Amino acid sequence: MQFGSLVNIELDNLSEYKITFPAGFNLKIIDLDDNGKEILNPIKYEGTYVEVGSRADPIGAYRLITFRPKIQADSKENIRVMVIGEMQYDDPQKNELVGAYIDFTMHP
Repeated sequence: MQFGSLVNIELDNLSEYKITFPAGFNLKIIDLDDNGKEILNPIKYEGTYVEVGSRADPIGAYRLITFRPKIQADSKENIRVMVIGEMQYDDPQKNELVGAYIDFTMHP
């Protein structure tokens, strides 16, 4: 992936429960080459929340997340993209935070 590019990643829910995210998916971009420094994502997300259905819902269990890491560098950057949501159980008192991440390298 190149610097300045829009990046799309696919989020698939393989559990039997839906997951709720705030509009921006609690998206965090971390620079793995700079002691975990957070990288800005200038995209503004609209809405209040996003639901990702359970694996029983073949269409709703999938979401595409778009972001643009604000990176200015002359060499490659190793980054981690994380999202955090809340697993929605039948008993709301048992709901819990869940997350996922992916590591990849950006090139100039």
